[in-house]
Amino acid sequence: MAKNNANTKREFFLVRWIKALFNYFAESYRELKKVSWPNRSELFKSTMVVIVIVALTALLVFLFDTIFTWLTGWFYNFF
Repeated sequence: MAKNNANTKREFFLVRWIKALFNYFAESYRELKKVSWPNRSELFKSTMVVIVIVALTALLVFLFDTIFTWLTGWFYNFF
């Protein structure tokens, strides 16, 4: 069975690519209009939570690193 679009010429790849890129940005813009953006106080609170969690994680990594450094030094000096 023949294609329905047998007489139409296929578009140049760059034209298809540009159309797809334009379609991507148009759809992205439409989706961004649907987003419920946080207000200033919510954004500040969320930022503070992230900063505190990052600081606690850094402190925990530092403590583990210090402990393991001390233990390996002690182990090598002991044996």
